[in-house]
Amino acid sequence: MKEEIEAVINKSLRAVKSAQREFDAGDYDYACSRAYYAVFYLLEGVLLLDKKAFSKHSAVISVFNKDYIKTGIFTVEFSKYIKYLLKRREIGDYSFSIRVGKKDAENCIIKAKDMFDVISPYLKSKIV
Repeated sequence: MKEEIEAVINKSLRAVKSAQREFDAGDYDYACSRAYYAVFYLLEGVLLLDKKAFSKHSAVISVFNKDYIKTGIFTVEFSKYIKYLLKRREIGDYSFSIRVGKKDAENCIIKAKDMFDVISPYLKSKIV
């Protein structure tokens, strides 16, 4: 379990760094997509602690919200962050006519970093 959680944290960090590189290159759609995935990997890691795994993003988000947001383990603000990131990831990945703007991309990265800064220490504390 320890190696899996460390891999989750590492992958999330790589996605945060990738989001920043895409942002710096002016590719805001991909920056938001990578920021979303940075958070999604962390959510999967948290659920992995409970030996839960799901094939659908919606299931991961739903169970995370139910088991970790509603119970007060993580702030309700994170639920709002996830919605924000998901919406922009969907625009970035699937829309050809709507683009993610610079400000939205910057906000995606900030939210992903905020969540990383809270959830990665949580994960580390559970595998000691």
